[in-house]
Amino acid sequence: MKLAQIQRDAFDSYHFGFVIGPRLNAAGRIDHALNGVRLFTSNNNKNVSDLALKLHSLNVKRQDLTENMLKESLKDAEEQVKRGEKLLFVARENWAEGIVGLIAGRLNERFYLPVLAAAINSDNVKGSARSVPGFDITKAISQNEKILKKFGGHNQAAGFSLDPENLEQFILNMQKEAKINLTEEMLLKELKVDMELIGENITPEFLEKVLTKFKPFGFGNNEPVFAIRNVSIYTAPILMGAKGQHVKFSVKTIDDTIFEVVAFNKSDKFFDIINLKKKYDLAGVLGINEWRGNKVMQLKLKELIQLD
Repeated sequence: MKLAQIQRDAFDSYHFGFVIGPRLNAAGRIDHALNGVRLFTSNNNKNVSDLALKLHSLNVKRQDLTENMLKESLKDAEEQVKRGEKLLFVARENWAEGIVGLIAGRLNERFYLPVLAAAINSDNVKGSARSVPGFDITKAISQNEKILKKFGGHNQAAGFSLDPENLEQFILNMQKEAKINLTEEMLLKELKVDMELIGENITPEFLEKVLTKFKPFGFGNNEPVFAIRNVSIYTAPILMGAKGQHVKFSVKTIDDTIFEVVAFNKSDKFFDIINLKKKYDLAGVLGINEWRGNKVMQLKLKELIQLD
């Protein structure tokens, strides 16, 4: 908690999933998962401090690797989109095997297409896949069983490995399969909104007295998604994060409620399209950003629609 700069009185399920969890996962992705086990089972304070620092450092390294791999993969993905591919396949030599799943997930979220990402080594190609609802990615992969070493998963995510000499054929087969069986309906992205809010509800009191009763949020109990309509841009967007990957701005509702909006890892999607003279409908997850004792309402942006 100290290394992650989490205040003890503010700790909740979010920090388990999105702050502490990634530090533990980083060990398995680029080092060895056993360090996480050692952290939880050690009674020696120095060992615990050393292990926490190691996991923290590994997570920083994992973040850097992820951003570099994502940057490398975006060019390939965009070229495939331009030529009309319905399934994206990105692969490079010496990529970290434990991070290709994150790359597949990020590209899947950005382009809303099935994505396969793979690390190529001298004697093996190991990859991960993410899909869109309706297109069974594991079933599609299974049709290449004869040229695969291993594969497995479910309809929305899978893993696979094969010999490098079979990679080109595998890519061709998968992209052909997507063109045949991936329908236009499957590519219509749908965001489910739980409730529409008006300005007077966008308060810390609403969150603390109402939403906290639904915690803990997580798999099977997602944070509710709220829509706020017809807002104007109050302050111009700014970039945040070490590499400008996040974007933050504030908006004002028709009843003059002002609140902060943050789009994590989506600056490339939203930063250039926000117009101070336009109005928007927003959808996202509400929270409180607490900094140095000040509480500010914040919407974690999922989607933004410009109004005419």
